[in-house]
Amino acid sequence: MSGRIDLLYRFEKDVGSVKRDGQRITLDVTGWKPLSFTAATTAHADAIQALGGEGVTLGRFEQLATGAGAPAEARKATSYYVERLSRPRLLTWDLADESGRLACVTSLSGSYRPNENSPPTQPLSLCRFAFLRNGPAGVVIESGLTRARVSLEPRGMALLSQSLAQPRPASQDAFAAMLWRLGFFDVASPQEDDSRKTWEFHDLLMHESSRFNRDAPNGGTYRFKGKFPAPPAVKPTPAGARIELPPVDPGAVRESSDPLDAVQQRRQSIRSYAEAAIALPTLGEFLWRVGRT
Repeated sequence: MSGRIDLLYRFEKDVGSVKRDGQRITLDVTGWKPLSFTAATTAHADAIQALGGEGVTLGRFEQLATGAGAPAEARKATSYYVERLSRPRLLTWDLADESGRLACVTSLSGSYRPNENSPPTQPLSLCRFAFLRNGPAGVVIESGLTRARVSLEPRGMALLSQSLAQPRPASQDAFAAMLWRLGFFDVASPQEDDSRKTWEFHDLLMHESSRFNRDAPNGGTYRFKGKFPAPPAVKPTPAGARIELPPVDPGAVRESSDPLDAVQQRRQSIRSYAEAAIALPTLGEFLWRVGRT
């Protein structure tokens, strides 16, 4: 059972410094030109500056932004700043307790935001689309549903093992409650709509990761380019006996062939096979049409 755990909002590690001149804020981001903007009020500038270093909770962020103003206006302003800074992925989040950091949350898409609502009262367990794997710096949690990655510290891994052992309500498991807010835990018996029911774990993961929905897509990414030679475009001739096919006359093919649309219209699948084998010239013409080799 875990005690109090905070979700800290802070600038991503590529934000090297946060400079301030009155209400004018300038962010030095690795690989970018200096990013400058003017906060609406001094209190808003105070709140944005607090995102540097170890970061602040959303409640503290709103408290700083309130200043002498109305809390409702400050809440609206902080929501705006979180949205604007999350879109270029300048924000990251830490899970921390009184002893320090438990996990770091990295967005994989500009559309990602932690859920600001309170978790449900039912017992929580790992979402069926979430999974654990070894990352470059340790164990990470990812999900086909959530465009973010949680990198676990050793103490965070210990708390996760407790949360996985038995589903418990958020009131009894602060770590599970935070992972629900991050999108990796769900109620133990979720009521899924029809579109979600149709997704298998592996199908959704491949669908998400093979598209440009995240920072590290899978599939045809050419990740080994320059590391070792690519296989030849034309497969080398295998060893063994070879059958010489008669050459194809492209001119004769064009005179005797119907247009492609006519061939497609009368095409049909035949499940009964002829007794005689296909003639070599016919096979050669077929391979020439489809492979050009």
